[in-house]
Amino acid sequence: MKSKTNSHSVRRPTSIDVAKVAGVSRATVAFVFNDRMRSMISSATQRKVFQAARKLGYHVDPVGRALSKGQSDEISFVESDPSELDPFVTMSWIRALQLRANDLNYSVGVHFLPEASKHRRERLTGIFARHQVGVILVGGSVTRAEVALARKMGVRVIVLFENQVGREISIRFPVEEMWQTAAKHLLERGHRSVAYLHREHLGPVSQSSLQRVVSSLHSVVDPAGGTLTELKMDPTPAGARAVVDALLAAPSHPTAICGFKDEYCFLIERELAKRGLRVPEDLAIICCSGDSRLCELSEPPLTSVTADLEAIAHNLVNIIDAVSHGKEPNPEWFVPPVPRLIVRASS
Repeated sequence: MKSKTNSHSVRRPTSIDVAKVAGVSRATVAFVFNDRMRSMISSATQRKVFQAARKLGYHVDPVGRALSKGQSDEISFVESDPSELDPFVTMSWIRALQLRANDLNYSVGVHFLPEASKHRRERLTGIFARHQVGVILVGGSVTRAEVALARKMGVRVIVLFENQVGREISIRFPVEEMWQTAAKHLLERGHRSVAYLHREHLGPVSQSSLQRVVSSLHSVVDPAGGTLTELKMDPTPAGARAVVDALLAAPSHPTAICGFKDEYCFLIERELAKRGLRVPEDLAIICCSGDSRLCELSEPPLTSVTADLEAIAHNLVNIIDAVSHGKEPNPEWFVPPVPRLIVRASS
């Protein structure tokens, strides 16, 4: 037979309990725990209420607190180019955001909203109406009007990721550093003709990222007397066949490829194997992605360049938390993490 003691959960203390112990009214307790109204209560009474709350183990209900502040404890993450997202990188990213937000008593809302959407402004209005403590806007297409809309609707902290609008807080992913790391590795291996492989049809955000990639590659390859070749691929087996056909038809084809995503590199590896070509002897391959776990599973395993997604996610939440409390963010939170090169058999 189950014990009666174990069959009932312990009742959580309420504001009524705190009021009784402190010898004040329930309204006074509500005022003390309301950021806007607290100044109306004397310091002595505030101390009594806080002491009673600690004694009882009382915690303010987060929903009630949000309503009293006219603001929720949500951090919204708005991605502008969902078509280019890597599912494994995205899940790692969202998980890291959520874990850090949980540590600081926030929740995370994730929204995928293409910049080309006809209803983008309407959707953003609905998102901002949630009265978040902060919003992370991702993508190069975020406009001044959209930032102004968020401000008008009461969003306290706006952080732009992979973009800069006016004097808004901005943080970036180490795209340039990752590709420079990949290029240096290939140059050290003796490669002087390098190709960069990306999706054939890119959205505005990815186009902006590609421009940064090309510039960063030239900064490393050109001084070494090397050459760069652009390869566009539809990420399908047919797309991989077309790329390999073009490579083999060229009089002097590149000896190494840097791929934007692991799935592109997998397809190229498989197509080369079908034709009896070897990696890395006939063509070296390196993957520039935010997550390297899948690269270990290919044959041969792919050399990869990664960035610490968890560190970036933590920094974003830390910045929002600090600014929302009127504090100056730590300058180190704005510094992109140093890319990590993981050398495997493909290079």
